[in-house]
Amino acid sequence: MMRLREDDVEYFDLKTLCKQRGLGGRDNKDNLRAKLLRKVREELGLPVYGPDNVPTSSVRPPQQMSEEELRHLFDSRGCMMPTSQWEALSMANALLIADKLLSPEDATWPDACGQWSSLTVQELKQECAARKLSTKGLKDELIERLKAWDAQVSREAAAHVSQDAAAAEAAAAEGVAPSATNNAQLHAAQQLYGSMHRMEVAQLREELAARGLKAQGTKQILLAKLTEALEKEVAHALGGDRRLAQWAASAVARLGEAQVASQLEARGLTRFSGPAEAAQALQAVMVKEWVAEALHGGAAAGGPSSAAGSDGAAAGAASESDSEWEASARQAGEGDASAAAGYASDAYGSGGEDGGAAAAGDRAFLSGRAGDPTLWVALLCGGHTLAQRDASLAAARLAAQFLQSDPWHGLVPQQQLRDAAGAERQGIAVSAYYASGEPIHPLTWEQLHAASAAELDARLELTPDAAAIPAAELAGAADAVLPLGLSPATAALAAAAGGKLGGSSGAAEAAALAADRLAFVERAAQLGYSAVPCLRLALAEFADASEVQQLTDLAAYRRLEAWAAEHIPAGAAPRLALRAEASLVGGHVLGGFLASGVRSALVGVAALLQEHDVPEVVVEAVQPGAVHFACGVLQGEQGVVALAPTELSYYDLEEDITDMELRLERYLAQQEGLDMEGVDALVSLLRQECSAHPGYVGGPATPTQQQRQSTPPASLSAEAVQSIRQASVKLFGELGLRDYAQFSGWVLPPQAAQAEPAAASDAGAEGEQQQAAEDQQQQQRRAGKSFAELLEIDAAARRQAAAAVAGASSAAGITSADRAGATDTTAEAPASSGSALLDAELAAAAAAGAADGGDYGVYNGIRIDGTFRVTNEEKVEASTGTHRPIPMGPPPEPVVEALEDVADLPAQLLCQLGGGQVVAFSQLSIIPDLGRPTSVLCQQAAAAGLTQEALLRHLVSAALVRSGGAPLPALPEATAVAEAAAAAAAAAAARDAEPWSLLADLQPLDEEAVTAYVEEEFDFASWRTEEGEAGAAGDEPAAVAGAAAPGPAFEFVDATQDPSLDPVRQQQQSAWEAEQAAAAAGLPLSYDEIRGGDPYQEVAAAVGYPEPGAPDWAQQQEGGEGQQHLEHMHPTKQRVWVLLGGDGPQRTQSLAAGLHAYLSLRNNPELLVEAFMLEASFAGSSDEERRRRLLDRRLELLQLGVPEDWILREEEHFDLSRIRYPPASQSELLNHGVWRLSDSGLLRGEVEDLQSACETVLATANASLATLEERGGDIAGAQLSVARQELQLAGVQLDGSAWGSGGSPAEQVKPAEYSWLRDFVDQAADVGAMVLLALGDQPAAHGPLQRLLEERGIPYTGSAHVAVETCADKPTLMEQLLDLEASGISTAPQQKISLPELSAQCDSEASAGRLFEQLRSALGAGTGALAIKPASASSGLGVMRVASGRDLMVYAQAVESWVDVIPGEVLSDGVDVPMVVPPPSQFVVEPYVTTEPVQLVHDAAGAVVPPPPGAQTYPGATPEDALASSLHWPAGSNQWLAVSAVVLGGMGGMRCLGPSVRVLQLRERPAAGAAAPGSAAVVAQRVQQLALEDEAAEAEEEEEAAAVRAALAELEASASEQGDQPVRELAGAFDLTPPPPTLALPEAVRAARVRLEIVADRLGLAGAAEVQAYMHAETGELVISDVCTLPDLGPGALIFRQAAAAEPPLSPAEVFHELIRVGLVQPLEERDDLQGLGGGFGDGLGEPGADYNYPQDADFAWGSSYDMPQEFSSSGQQ
Repeated sequence: MMRLREDDVEYFDLKTLCKQRGLGGRDNKDNLRAKLLRKVREELGLPVYGPDNVPTSSVRPPQQMSEEELRHLFDSRGCMMPTSQWEALSMANALLIADKLLSPEDATWPDACGQWSSLTVQELKQECAARKLSTKGLKDELIERLKAWDAQVSREAAAHVSQDAAAAEAAAAEGVAPSATNNAQLHAAQQLYGSMHRMEVAQLREELAARGLKAQGTKQILLAKLTEALEKEVAHALGGDRRLAQWAASAVARLGEAQVASQLEARGLTRFSGPAEAAQALQAVMVKEWVAEALHGGAAAGGPSSAAGSDGAAAGAASESDSEWEASARQAGEGDASAAAGYASDAYGSGGEDGGAAAAGDRAFLSGRAGDPTLWVALLCGGHTLAQRDASLAAARLAAQFLQSDPWHGLVPQQQLRDAAGAERQGIAVSAYYASGEPIHPLTWEQLHAASAAELDARLELTPDAAAIPAAELAGAADAVLPLGLSPATAALAAAAGGKLGGSSGAAEAAALAADRLAFVERAAQLGYSAVPCLRLALAEFADASEVQQLTDLAAYRRLEAWAAEHIPAGAAPRLALRAEASLVGGHVLGGFLASGVRSALVGVAALLQEHDVPEVVVEAVQPGAVHFACGVLQGEQGVVALAPTELSYYDLEEDITDMELRLERYLAQQEGLDMEGVDALVSLLRQECSAHPGYVGGPATPTQQQRQSTPPASLSAEAVQSIRQASVKLFGELGLRDYAQFSGWVLPPQAAQAEPAAASDAGAEGEQQQAAEDQQQQQRRAGKSFAELLEIDAAARRQAAAAVAGASSAAGITSADRAGATDTTAEAPASSGSALLDAELAAAAAAGAADGGDYGVYNGIRIDGTFRVTNEEKVEASTGTHRPIPMGPPPEPVVEALEDVADLPAQLLCQLGGGQVVAFSQLSIIPDLGRPTSVLCQQAAAAGLTQEALLRHLVSAALVRSGGAPLPALPEATAVAEAAAAAAAAAAARDAEPWSLLADLQPLDEEAVTAYVEEEFDFASWRTEEGEAGAAGDEPAAVAGAAAPGPAFEFVDATQDPSLDPVRQQQQSAWEAEQAAAAAGLPLSYDEIRGGDPYQEVAAAVGYPEPGAPDWAQQQEGGEGQQHLEHMHPTKQRVWVLLGGDGPQRTQSLAAGLHAYLSLRNNPELLVEAFMLEASFAGSSDEERRRRLLDRRLELLQLGVPEDWILREEEHFDLSRIRYPPASQSELLNHGVWRLSDSGLLRGEVEDLQSACETVLATANASLATLEERGGDIAGAQLSVARQELQLAGVQLDGSAWGSGGSPAEQVKPAEYSWLRDFVDQAADVGAMVLLALGDQPAAHGPLQRLLEERGIPYTGSAHVAVETCADKPTLMEQLLDLEASGISTAPQQKISLPELSAQCDSEASAGRLFEQLRSALGAGTGALAIKPASASSGLGVMRVASGRDLMVYAQAVESWVDVIPGEVLSDGVDVPMVVPPPSQFVVEPYVTTEPVQLVHDAAGAVVPPPPGAQTYPGATPEDALASSLHWPAGSNQWLAVSAVVLGGMGGMRCLGPSVRVLQLRERPAAGAAAPGSAAVVAQRVQQLALEDEAAEAEEEEEAAAVRAALAELEASASEQGDQPVRELAGAFDLTPPPPTLALPEAVRAARVRLEIVADRLGLAGAAEVQAYMHAETGELVISDVCTLPDLGPGALIFRQAAAAEPPLSPAEVFHELIRVGLVQPLEERDDLQGLGGGFGDGLGEPGADYNYPQDADFAWGSSYDMPQEFSSSGQQ
């Protein structure tokens, strides 16, 4: 009450409080405050005033009151009188209106009577002149003159209003709608409305642009926008909003309360707080109906023409332009179900001519292709492990999205299936099945999209009688069966399905080889292929662990040692890769890491056996210098083709740091005079140990590791690539595989290179000399070589190759015929020595063919004989005697005319490369990885011009053809590719024939005319200019002047004066015109040119900027930045630019999210989707080189003796922490780079890798012809061209690229284009694109990017920059929610602290303890713990539980040192804490809230453990299924659940899709003390104990031995402390939507949904957002923890799982469409003006009425008291 009295309540808070009390929220602040003051005084029993106790005749307008009367008015209402006169008059009007002592029509607002005083004299004169009044006089006279004019206008308006009111009253009595006051305007609107549905998109855009509206959107959205505009025009034609409101008020006033309620009920609106609110609602609906009726040309649109009609007539359907007000009113009347219905029937989502909701068959569930045959395709999901089953479900979701085209059958929502009972089949119907074991269970659409594999496993386990379908029945019903996982049920299905089963998983031998790495290796070796040596160590081999006294006595140790000695080259580091995998788990790698030495490997094997509960572990030798590859193979109708292989590598900064440290150690050893030979050997071994990484071989990756994948391999020669492809094709056939397979392996280095320690690899002075020599060679290569130098290099290369081949050819046993058939047909890269002709492989081919009479065979399509071959350079030099030739064009791409037959080639030949390298296979996969859009298979397919959809359809077609059916029809994109190829071939043929055809058109030569022309006398006088001729004529005699006139004059023109005759200037002009054409066509510029240019320089060729004074300059200035260029928009489609990538920890998720958005939207005929990647700040080859230079400089400083602390203090950029994590760039956001990915074949798994690939491809595309000739051509491009041609020859239909934007031909795949972000924004504004933000949680997306797009008028998905910035800043977010406690929404108390303050107060443990106690006392945490986290959004990084001052001190030190992970050993909780690096400058501290997690427990045998008594909140509630009654949640007295919820929709009307609760799956494992002898736990403990004893015995120093003995004692003590109780370990987790009734009351869940929508409304959220909160299980009250405005949009993300579980459900495509719809519809000006982050809705057509934004149930508790969740369990989660 005091805050209301003193005007201390914000506008949005007034709206909320008024809505809670049924006063409505759509009004200005003064009216809301006055209404709320009166309501509160009534509740408190204070006197209120109105017509019943104050005569209306005694009330005067506030403008006529004296100051004492005004003060008395304010005091009587308990309101403080404002000091400003106009504020006092405005509030006085509001008070009298609230008391119903003054009508709004009679109120004179102060801004209307005092507006002239603020104008200048000149402005007043202009206003007078506009009204045709006299402009003479002083300022006061001008003001009085204008006031008199206003008074006269007001009197006339009042008279008109009185007449309207009388007419309205009379019409209401007769039930007549208001008549038009502007018939011309009404008629024009009716005509446009009747014809607009037949308009094209371009015409609709023109109509919107003519009305000053944004013209972006699909046709449905444009129709809805234009309908709204026409409704406003019709309302104006009917007399305006004021007249319509008065007309409706008069009509409703003649009805009784029962009639009003009846009218509202007929319209589906119920549950109003009182008669006044119901009357206002009916008035607004009537105005809406009158406008719709007039717009439709007199036909009833959505109800009766007036309230006097019958109740039956009032039950008509709402028009297609239902406003947000009416949708909100429906939500208020019908609760959640009505809210969902209103959400689904939004006007912008329908767009049909009748305005009704879209039919179920037209919904975005279906993304299949029209014209597909009527088929039934079954997808089989499953696998041996949880990860395999999750991957198969993800693949099934995408496969169903691509294939399902039947709108009534197959994978469609249950309601849609019920509605379609008896409908005919049309198109492809997809069904999904799940098999975790032998039984096969059908999946519904909701289960597939909403449930994870863990949830499905639990439900099936708890429901043993769940419906299962026999394999024979499934095989008989389906036309094709596509296995997406290596399920145990595949064998039975294969026997029944036969050829219908896709792939090779049905074959017992193939499935066994794919499940067992060792079995495949042995089989490949039997067939003659080289294989990677592997060893299997089983748990049974450790049976003697309890008997031996030393580790070396173990049988497993002796076996591993002997195997390592056999397969690891002498002198190489003993690096062994350990993988927990076996045939029992389908070959899936459960875990692994890299071990150095036999001892550590054996300890690791025992640990993996215990951790993953597997009976065996596979050991693989890792050879330094080996290259890992993966090669996919596809089978077409005409043959088998291997895709271009992918090299799997990585870049790790830690290796560069380690190399720098080793160089420093070598330098120090050299300074100390140590034996450098031994030092070099040690350094070489250490460097080899660092050359292979755990993430590289299946183990966990470090934070600094960046994955590198290149297709084709960048580190392998063309011969190696071709050998991998040929060997893979041959192995595919010999194993009897079909449809698809993927082979993995290694290209091993030569054995001779491994046997010798590579002293040249040392990075001392020798390394520097080698680098200098290479630089010199590179400089010479750039400058060119003389003829003599070329001859010398060529001769040296011949001698070197001949010597190298002497033993290689005899050892390999390769004949010339073999080599001729085995070599590839692509261009080969030149040798690094500088020879452009010969390398070791070419020489090997030449030497092998010497015995055949000088026939060397064929290499790269060139027949080699014994004659001396002259190079192109030598030919030109010999003929001209000048410098090197000028290249006339790029090297031609190879042409493949037929598939190569490799059946007769020896396998050993294919695996042995000319340089001594070996292609060794290690693993087979027969299940396509289609669940991850960035998988290796998808990358290889994209590089060859095959999208994921085309790949999937090819696999289905193969099964259909094999079973006797017809293949699926070609995709439109594939047809376009074929047509483009045919057109290109025809054009090429025409160009080749054109010169010869011209010869036939030549006319016979006229010899007489030629002779006359030649013999004609030439008159030199014709060279003179006109002036010269005049002067000469004046000097000549008259007789000469009268002579006969000469023939036609030859006009002499000076070439220096006419640029058209200057060849140099002509060449410059042509180059400039070509540059203009390239800029206009959007051709890529060089990456180095763009990055090296001035970022602030405008390129005049790209954008035309007219000079001031030009004819169109003023017009452009008036248009401003938001000017719409309709001619640049796509004529029929709305452009959607997906922006992904960037920085932040979620950049990899952003890549998957962007690709998922593209795949979900690409088939929409109304959208043109293109993909762009925001460049990461510190990525790419240039950044890697920068880091290496910094490390070199740091090494120089350390060699000079500079201490570490001085470097950090004075030269911090050379400190390792700054090199690892460079500080954030201070450059403007506009100067960030953007890569256009559309039409490129680039696809990678990480942003850094994709950026590096973009740089490489663009550099190749922009390379000069000389550079390409020097490289031997575009080798990678030639290899991909060969793969594409072979796929086409095999019958595989190519359809473009992974990022294709409309079916670009596969032969025209373009490189990625690079530009600045400011150019990206300019182009988006120019072509009318909308930006779909898939950036995830990163700094650029926390407001700056949204602000930039808003400034340029570009629509985008998500919330406005104000809301995004608010949610990104934790303190500001909590401040916005502080005063919602009356609604049951609260936040935890927080204390903000800066980094300097934190560091200063935590310099010691004692001071940190004092700060900890101060914070705990200030926050009211009692004796509980605290939580500290960054104040800005950090993706969950840097959040730590603080239990003592020491924890706070450790946190402060970690932040100061830029530590990326705080180890758990130094913290009270013992849990590692990942940190934000670079660290933020502000932090917040709050009480640590602990909640008990929801658990599903399995015992050691795998059975579900039922919850004990008290482990559920409402055990007596009727569970929905057995899963709900099996959950453990001992909530105790503090019943708070940690929940996550996604809200979706437009600002002010978002819909809550959740909430979800996280369920942890725990597995009981026997404790070490209770474990049986010989178990994995006992073996692991014993092996570790023996290893520590051996280390202690071998320690050379006593300190080292003491540390090892202490670790041994700690191990023994921990073993003795373990009791007999089983240990529960985390085995998985899944989200359950919504929380089951055994944990939370259903009404509490509904109330929580309402409160989550209130939070979204308060913060002004739009699009999609994810809210983290704690929910009370009984009341549904919330404690908000975090709000993320950029939720994950990747496949299987929370937003899509909750959308599928919502009512009605939404598919991923529908979610993306809703995001686009909201972004296109939400006005940008509305985003800027949020009125306190939550209001900001447009005025309605009628009077401000009640605001029905949220459903209100009768039992919904708004202001109930509750307790904050308190800490009561140590096992909770923050």
